[in-house]
Amino acid sequence: MGMNTLTASASLRSQVCKCGLLSSIVLMLASAASYASTLNQNVSWTVDRAGTASKFRVVAYGDSIFAGYNGSISNAARYSAPTIQAEYLSALWNADVESIRRAKSGAVASDVYQSKIVNERSYMQAASTRVVSFEMCGNDGLQARTAFKRQTGTCNYSGLDTAVNNCKTYVAAAMDYINANASPNVRLKIVANLYYPGYNADNVQSSCRDSGTGATVNLRDRFLPAIAKMNYWTCEYARQKGFQCADSFAEYMGADTDSNGDGLVDAVALRFQSGDTEAAYVTRITSTLRSTLRDANTKFVGATTSYDYIQSDDTHPTYTGGTVSAGFGGGSTGSGAPRYTSFTGGKSPIWNQYGHERMGWSLSTYNPATPTAVASTMANTNRGADAATELALDPERDFNARSNDANDIARFVQAGDPEPSMAELINALRASGETEGLAAFNAPGTSPLLRGIAVPEGFKLPAGYVRHYQATDDGEMLEAILMFAPDLKDISANGRRFAIPDNRVVPTELAPAGLPIRFVEIPDSK
Repeated sequence: MGMNTLTASASLRSQVCKCGLLSSIVLMLASAASYASTLNQNVSWTVDRAGTASKFRVVAYGDSIFAGYNGSISNAARYSAPTIQAEYLSALWNADVESIRRAKSGAVASDVYQSKIVNERSYMQAASTRVVSFEMCGNDGLQARTAFKRQTGTCNYSGLDTAVNNCKTYVAAAMDYINANASPNVRLKIVANLYYPGYNADNVQSSCRDSGTGATVNLRDRFLPAIAKMNYWTCEYARQKGFQCADSFAEYMGADTDSNGDGLVDAVALRFQSGDTEAAYVTRITSTLRSTLRDANTKFVGATTSYDYIQSDDTHPTYTGGTVSAGFGGGSTGSGAPRYTSFTGGKSPIWNQYGHERMGWSLSTYNPATPTAVASTMANTNRGADAATELALDPERDFNARSNDANDIARFVQAGDPEPSMAELINALRASGETEGLAAFNAPGTSPLLRGIAVPEGFKLPAGYVRHYQATDDGEMLEAILMFAPDLKDISANGRRFAIPDNRVVPTELAPAGLPIRFVEIPDSK
């Protein structure tokens, strides 16, 4: 950003009180030579286990998913998936485990690769590092989806193809770079693939028309194969390059039951299988097992129990355990005792109740039994970096420092400036002409929590009804509400047949006999 832009931004900041917060943000963004549309959210959290003598490090690179994005510009979930994996490791190894998350909300795969994995390689080069994980490509998909939804006239599918190809390129590049640069003491390298946020919302027709048929196209029918291709190559490259692949798509999009009677739990059947070809995997996801896919807003963990894995923006995973500073004011460093000191059957008591808990558990299933270092056969001249080397390689090693990233929106806000909400920031970015980064996110509240009849824990539900649990964007789990089972088409009551509401929430007149009618109150949004 040049001197004229700096001067203009400083002048515009002074207009906050005159113009109002939102308009001043729009002006500041419009004054930039190139729009900043991403947000660095870096966190270090140490699981401090009592009575331990050893401390190891796990390093995670990614975008808003690993960041623990929660619809805030200044904080993030304390326990996002990589930190949850660290809790499992701490118990397994009886050691303190430092979870370092170097993440950038709104970043496409190329940006995660260059600005986080390459530029911040020092974190994985530390001699104490035992696990390196990453995720990327979600924003490539979000931005391609946003652009396609805006199309009118003849549909152009090239943006979706570009997103797939960029994902393939940078996933492979990231694995190669990690293989060449991570500490030789690393025991596990792992990548997480993509779930499909907005699966139900995308079941609508496009505004553009296909050049061959002249008809509009179903958005979900176009987007699902693209996500499947991204996920196939993420896991296939992992197989080829010595990584493990945590299959978030299967864990989020399939029930923990066998809904189609094929003898396999849906979430297991949907997983990438070693030996899959791209064509076979895509066919399995988009055709053979298509009927078993469910929006992660209703993740079925049993025949009569579902959880909402997605926040109110219909994009990011739910979480619990509080927040830490990460965003406009810089990142943060902290420590605390583990929430759970042991894991019966390798699962925490809440492993399947929140999106991040599920993803963290999925990562943990590949945890090495011991942290013992093994010799590497790969040549590398810059591994095992000490603290001085880390700082030289990465001047932003201070987690509390604000980012120097040229595309970090935080650079346009100074200490003491009024803090906008994420919805205001997203609207400001869009008003300035930006379509990428955070501008491609849905605002919090896009998919609001559902108000429904409360279902007491001890009440036995008859066939056709389910308990559905929801969490607020602040991580508070609400009492279950009453919903209709996912495959129920209609219901009979008082001699009449009723259609099932689109949101599947049971109205008072169709509640089962004996259930006290009391509604779950939805807390005010933040």
